[in-house]
Amino acid sequence: MNKILYAVCIWLLTSTLLSAATINVSNSNELQTAVANANPGDVILLANGAYTAKTINGNGNATNYITIKSENHLGARFTGKLTLKGSFMKLEGIKFTGGGAIYTAAPCTDMILTKLHFDGVTQQHYISLHTNTKRLELSYSLLENKNNNGAMIRFDKTTADTVPSEFYFHHNHFRNFSSQTQGDDETIQFGLGQGAQFKTFNVVEYNLFENLDSEVEVIACKSSDNTIRYNVFKNCFGGLSFRQGHRNKAIGNFFIGDNKPGSRGMLVTGDNHEIINNYFVNIDGPVISLSNGSQEGGVAIGSAPRVRWAKILFNTFVGSDELIWVGFRSDRGPLVPRDCTIANNVFKIPSGMVLKYDLTPVNWTYEGNIAWGGPLGATIPSGVTEIAPNLTNTTVNGYSLQIPNTGSPAINGAAGTYNDVTDDGLGNARSGTKDVGSFEFPATGNPRPPVTASDVGPGTAPPPPPTGGPVYEVENLTYSSGGANTVLGGTGDRINLIADSVGDWVEFTLPNVAAGTYDIEVDIIKFLNAGQAQLTVDGTNQSTIKDWYTNSATTDPFDAGSITFATTGNKTFRFTVTGKNAASTGFKLGFDKITLTAGSGGATPGGTFEAENLSYVGIGGPPNVNPANNAVGMGTNQANSINDIIEFTIPNIAAGTYTLKADIITFGNGGLGQPKYNGANVGAVTDWWNGAGTPDPFTAGTINVGTTGDVVIQFQVTGKSAGSTGYKIMIDKIILE
Repeated sequence: MNKILYAVCIWLLTSTLLSAATINVSNSNELQTAVANANPGDVILLANGAYTAKTINGNGNATNYITIKSENHLGARFTGKLTLKGSFMKLEGIKFTGGGAIYTAAPCTDMILTKLHFDGVTQQHYISLHTNTKRLELSYSLLENKNNNGAMIRFDKTTADTVPSEFYFHHNHFRNFSSQTQGDDETIQFGLGQGAQFKTFNVVEYNLFENLDSEVEVIACKSSDNTIRYNVFKNCFGGLSFRQGHRNKAIGNFFIGDNKPGSRGMLVTGDNHEIINNYFVNIDGPVISLSNGSQEGGVAIGSAPRVRWAKILFNTFVGSDELIWVGFRSDRGPLVPRDCTIANNVFKIPSGMVLKYDLTPVNWTYEGNIAWGGPLGATIPSGVTEIAPNLTNTTVNGYSLQIPNTGSPAINGAAGTYNDVTDDGLGNARSGTKDVGSFEFPATGNPRPPVTASDVGPGTAPPPPPTGGPVYEVENLTYSSGGANTVLGGTGDRINLIADSVGDWVEFTLPNVAAGTYDIEVDIIKFLNAGQAQLTVDGTNQSTIKDWYTNSATTDPFDAGSITFATTGNKTFRFTVTGKNAASTGFKLGFDKITLTAGSGGATPGGTFEAENLSYVGIGGPPNVNPANNAVGMGTNQANSINDIIEFTIPNIAAGTYTLKADIITFGNGGLGQPKYNGANVGAVTDWWNGAGTPDPFTAGTINVGTTGDVVIQFQVTGKSAGSTGYKIMIDKIILE
């Protein structure tokens, strides 16, 4: 046994010493050898110059990727095909020209491609992904000047398996793809003709698609469960296509056609697609085409699934002649779209048709829509009102957008509740009675503006985050998981638990934590297909069950409370899946880092408290949980009258004197509110009205906490300003300084 332990210790020491090597190479043969011999954490630097075709096969691990990068940014260039195999490798700052391209071969998992430049590549595809490629991230890259047949990015999904691909493409610039005639010339193609059966869970967000004229599909989703959001499609002949797949989402995209002849918006076939908060302007062809089908829920090769249960909600259509075309491609079969919902859209056209019915849809629901400027093209259904929407041109991040003007009927004009729609196309919070169309009036703040060329591509990547402090990056910890079909994965600086049922778990070991009292904060990654989980520390429950679900994936700091360690040593943090939100489609958990901050005997000496993480109750009216600005803000009370109260309990505050502050969200229907501490007024009445819909910090006054314990903070409605239409109050954060 002693010999075995000795050997293990020597192996661990050797692995540690070898894990941070830097290897310099100057040609493809040296690169291939260096990757084959690399240890997790090694960095391989490519000297300036041309590199020929080569297959590289390396394996890092989730805590230490093998990094392959240009010694000088974009100084190394591939003129031949680079084939990737292995796992946990990162390519950075490399150029691809001529015959240069990236192809993957099995096995290929957990790859990061960042700050790359593809320019005029002559291979059929710029990036070709093998059917079994998993968890590949493409970020801050430029793909441009394609002049031949083939896709810029093609995912040849042809075989079924139980693990989704989970690609993540963000902050890339795709531009200048000339017209082609052979077909299959998409900018991004997810899957082939048999893809509807494959649940891929890919995410494409914050990308700029510009001057892409190769064919009618810029992005072709021929697989299921993909999310395409927050992108800009500008001056493109093609559009976004949902076909050969189900449950795809288009959220908060900007389709700017620039009146290009033949330009398109979206093509839809299949089940349960969602088209929400998008902005369509000056598109020449049909904006949204819903195809006929030959079968219900088709997944067979070459099938044409009927459109069922599509939701087209809170979109704005401006300057186009044919907005929604029902029964497009009647040659695909006799089954017309059925059971779809068209709600709270603004249709503003110069001429043409808002609704074009080649065949009459079956059992559609219309509500809250505004149409103006041209004939409807069909009998006006109940739920579509012909009235001028009163929009005004507003410049946001260099784009001219038509947004509701003062007095617009779109303001507070939405029908239905649609609780899952919590923000608008610019990231502003939707609360109370929502506005019709993509944007909430008056569209100020705009935390998620449409991207421009200065936001994307290899020259715009943010610097690495600063280090320091008692922070444990999860990718640097020892971790394990349990459950029947769990998979651990991630991209770069995060770890994901791909769970499939209650009871699955992931456990992180924090090494050599000193004895003492700590406040715990966990930065988690929220997803559309996420679960709920309970944290235990060394086997004991810590804090309450946390929900990882959101309709807009983001990093969310999770305050897990305080803990006291009696002895110094390793501490285990286990997260066990307990269930999922009713709106979620899975049980996935994502993690970024764990922070331990020295506490004060278990009591908290003040600080900043996110409203959504506190215990709260409505008095006189129900509390309204409504995430604002990507789940940073928190709707705290949909107040209806004077004396309604929202009450927060801040746990275990150390005795002392504090300045009470709050970040509030102001609205056009905001009320007047009085801050209170333990029932007593603090400071003056504050006004929640100005129509901005953005965080507004204010200082209430001083409070004296006589003894350590829970602190109760209230905000009581006392009235409203003359210009306000309601009594609403909303709290983002409460601060004790």
